[in-house]
Order: sequence, then structure tokens, then C-alpha cells
Amino acid sequence: MNKKILFLPLLLFCTSCGNMANAIRFINNEVYCQKNVESDNEGIKFDGFTKIYSKDASRSITYGTYLKGSTLSYKFKSKTISIYGYKGVEGGNVSIYIDNKAIGNYSCIDTSEKQSALICKIDNLTDDYHELKIKVSSENKWVAIDYLSVEIPLSVYQKYYNYALVGDIVTSRANPTGGGNKDLNTIRSEKIYPIGVGGFGSIQYDSFTKPGENVFYMGYTFNEIIPINKFVYQAGDTWATGGWFKNGLKIEALIDDEWINVTPTNKNLYPISDKYDDFIKNNIYYFYFENLLAKGIRIIGDAGGSDNFVSVSQLEVYCSKDAKSCAEGAMYTDEIHFE
Repeated sequence: MNKKILFLPLLLFCTSCGNMANAIRFINNEVYCQKNVESDNEGIKFDGFTKIYSKDASRSITYGTYLKGSTLSYKFKSKTISIYGYKGVEGGNVSIYIDNKAIGNYSCIDTSEKQSALICKIDNLTDDYHELKIKVSSENKWVAIDYLSVEIPLSVYQKYYNYALVGDIVTSRANPTGGGNKDLNTIRSEKIYPIGVGGFGSIQYDSFTKPGENVFYMGYTFNEIIPINKFVYQAGDTWATGGWFKNGLKIEALIDDEWINVTPTNKNLYPISDKYDDFIKNNIYYFYFENLLAKGIRIIGDAGGSDNFVSVSQLEVYCSKDAKSCAEGAMYTDEIHFE
């Protein structure tokens, strides 16, 4: 049987949310979703490595070492696993094992410096649990692991994870000129800010371009129709001149190639106001649906304040109402669900 593989257009690189090259693909009628396992994930065990903060790393964290014999181990269930980390002139060498069987020796040497380069990809594994072991084989050379990448069944991904990570961002203000974060991917960095606390505006997205009445929208589109049962919006910072929707906000879904207003099953608690004091900085709003089938979802409304702009911290999308959102405490460091 011929294998049919389809890759969907997904994330761009961003330092705030990492090189999250999540992808969906179809192999022999089985559907898989690529899931990154960051180096500080609870399931990864290091011996001899040191935690390093780096702005060029996927989630600004990597684990590195100069010590020969240092190891990484990780138990996973996937037919493929990829290893990403440092490659450069100071790079060392590693030996890779799967289930205690030697796979090969790999060099981390390159003429250019890259923090999230592909070191090794292992595929054609059985669909069982395996154990990866990485052992540093060089002496006094730098080896740093940024993240691993595995594939999990799409049904599992939809049960647990934020579908925003496998969508395309849509917005009416793709090139804002204000003081906020210009990288649109910041709205799916899965970083939740403390409610009622300001001062995060420079690392959150805001739609400011210039004063003037405008309808602002922001959300995601997907390549396939998916069930949407939970949509989470964390607002951003607010200022005397704006940062909110005036006259409330609405939710629209992309159904049959048209954006249609949809009503959540719970009460929409977003304020209907254009007064600064009525909006809580970084407040979180939950919108629930009963198997809403759509190829996209977005928030939309009149941009508020005298400068007519909206601030957005995060937008999360879940196929399962029971999935634990980042706003509800889920962390990217949580162990990965494989089934």
C-alpha cells in the first residue's frame, strides 16, 4: 500500500514560544501529530547536564554539558523520534541508543552556530514504548539538547492538547506599530500571566496601529474541520487609552468558508463597556461549545479606548472540553500523553 503523507502549514519560529514545528500527517490512514518534548519536560532524565537559559533555545531553556559520559534518557511511545540541540564549531559527539541498542554516533559540529539544529532522527520504530538514551562521547566539547520531537495519534492530541499549536493565526492587525510584541506567535506561547497585574504589555500582543474606529479580530484557521469544545482568551494589559474590546466581544467560527457568529453554551462574561476601570488586566475568559464543527475560530469586536486597540495574551483552542488548558494550570513541562 502506498503511503500518503500530508503536511499542514503550521508554526513559524518565535523565541517566545519556541521552534514548535508541530505537524499533522497521514500514514496508511493513520493520523499522527508531531509533539515537541522540551528539554525541561518532567519525563526527561539528565545525568551530568546543566540547565542553561538561552534566548535562542526553543523555550529559552536548554541542557548542556562538556562532560564525557553525561546522559539523557527518555521513555516514549512513537514510531519516530528526533533530537534537536546545539550545532557549532564547539560541538561534541553523542552516541544514541534505543532500548539499549546502539543506533549510531552523531556529530554536533557545524560551521555555523545553531541552538535548535536537528542532531538525529530515528524512525521505523514499532508502535510500542521505547527508551531513548543519549550519551556524550566527546571530551571538553559542548553538547546541548534543546528538545525532542515525537509523534502521537491525532485522537490523543485532540483529547489533551492546545489545537492552536497546529493552526494558522488570522488577525485584522498583522503588523501592529505599538509597544507590544510584534511576533503573532506570542498568543500561543502558552504563557499565562497573573490576573490583575500589569507591566507585561511589551511581551504581549496588542493591535495598536493608529487611533481610529476599527473592528479587530484574532484567532486561528485549520486545514481540516475539527470539533471545538473550548476556546480560552486571556486578555492582555490595559491602559487609559485602550487595550480592550468596547461593546463586548463575539466569537465567530469558520463554517462552510464563512465566518459565522456562534454562541457559547456558557455566559459570555466579557464586559460591555468602553471604560478602563471595567477591565481587569490579563483576565481570562472561557467559551464552551457542544461539538462545534469548524475550520477556524476567532474573537471579534470593536477595538476600545481612545486609541482603538486590543491587547491579547493567549488564545487557546481545545477539541475536548475536559482538556486542561494552560489557563487552568497545564504546563508545557508536563509529561506527554501517548495514549
